[in-house]
Amino acid sequence: MFQRQLIVLPRRRFIDEDGEVTTESTMRTVSINEDKRRRQIAAAATQGDMQAVLAILAQDLQELEDGYKQNACDAAEVEKAKKLIEQAKQQMGRLPDRPPTLSEQSAMTINTLI
Repeated sequence: MFQRQLIVLPRRRFIDEDGEVTTESTMRTVSINEDKRRRQIAAAATQGDMQAVLAILAQDLQELEDGYKQNACDAAEVEKAKKLIEQAKQQMGRLPDRPPTLSEQSAMTINTLI
């Protein structure tokens, strides 16, 4: 299971022409859906499938690193993404380099969507 961390960022205040003050707070969190990514790694049946998963993980890592810089997640979330990338790379070496079968392709699609 993954954890979410809520961070409250600075508030903005607006004053209208009648002198009414409105305060707005912005909250943003960034996390990785570790269970989903593990399912995608497990569903990858070919090197091409795993390359697609690695591309998704690379994007996740970039978003988490950006979020960490903005205090929207902690270092543990970034480390989870790095570990998943390492796991995917290790598994890719054991996968065949061929097009996926129809059933493999369906399994990958399902695990990408859920």
